[in-house]
Amino acid sequence: MYNLILASSSQNRKALLSQVRIPFIVEEPTCNEKEIQADCSIGITQKRAFAKMKSVAQKHKNENCIVIGADTVIDVSGTIFGKPRTKDEARLMLDSYSASSHIVVSSIALMNTQTNKVEQASSTSRVYFKKLIKSEIETYLKTNDWEGVAGGYKIQGLASLFIEKIEGSYSGIVGFPLSEFYACLKSLCNDKELFQLVLT
Repeated sequence: MYNLILASSSQNRKALLSQVRIPFIVEEPTCNEKEIQADCSIGITQKRAFAKMKSVAQKHKNENCIVIGADTVIDVSGTIFGKPRTKDEARLMLDSYSASSHIVVSSIALMNTQTNKVEQASSTSRVYFKKLIKSEIETYLKTNDWEGVAGGYKIQGLASLFIEKIEGSYSGIVGFPLSEFYACLKSLCNDKELFQLVLT
């Protein structure tokens, strides 16, 4: 059976993958994702997901492993938001969501380190925020929910109070599109291997 390795430090991705009860281990990627840029949100997430995956996969050459990289950004009319570095950055992000919608793009990259075969996929979803007043934003910023997540909010956290509706993949918005992940996994494993992973 394959060893599944999640190349990520994200607690949200760990939680999502744990929900589907597929056994995996975590190894943090060693690439500097901030150095990786592209001219569109899908391009940047695909490049970063691949780089994260590759930084871990190269340690497991010819082993019976499948390594997974993932990346998520927020796209507000062409402006790309990653993880806010400061409370001021998070404030600007939240203010831009007020009474409008934005795109959440999550990409994944998987490699079978025995065959070197790679599969990649992306998920694009739209999130609609209600109108936010200043006191709501400031109260939210006093929590730690804005830290370490793309766009400064978690849909499964306190920001869910601000969200009117979504269009697309909930797991993709969280940061790990499960349907796309399963499709990639199916392409990298034969049926017997896949069922061993999923039904363990």
